[in-house]
Amino acid sequence: MKKLVWFKGGSMTRVMVSVLILIAITFAGCEENMWLKSEKKLRGKIEGSWTRLQVSANYSSDEIWTYRDGVIVIVTTEKKSNGTDEGYADFNKSDLDTLVLDVGNYSLDAKIDNAYLKLSGLEENIVESAKQGLNAKWTIVDIDGSVLYIAAENGSAVIQREFEKR
Repeated sequence: MKKLVWFKGGSMTRVMVSVLILIAITFAGCEENMWLKSEKKLRGKIEGSWTRLQVSANYSSDEIWTYRDGVIVIVTTEKKSNGTDEGYADFNKSDLDTLVLDVGNYSLDAKIDNAYLKLSGLEENIVESAKQGLNAKWTIVDIDGSVLYIAAENGSAVIQREFEKR
């Protein structure tokens, strides 16, 4: 009876083939992480509105970041616990519950090992965006259907933001 040979070649060749198969399986299993994400998939996941999760429960407003067609709009909305129409005085005085904090641009950069969100054009004079280091290349730490977690370096500090999909 003939012996079943799974691969013709020496033992070193078998080891190399086994290692390549193991590497391929590892990369295929990493699609849910930031490995091997395409810009198209990232764009599909990031576009829409995200509510920034605040560290403290003392905030009386929600900060909402909306990504659409390369433009980012950051607004804040007043939380009304008492049912009154008190809110922010908008520039045009027409919407007292929402205030546009900043408008800028964004782009995505997908590398083999990381995904990046680059924010630019956010104004310095509106809610200190530049002082907070928002105009930066942010590493997308995690993004799924409901959570976005990004981090960027600002001098010697790391800025982190966490969002929930609206």
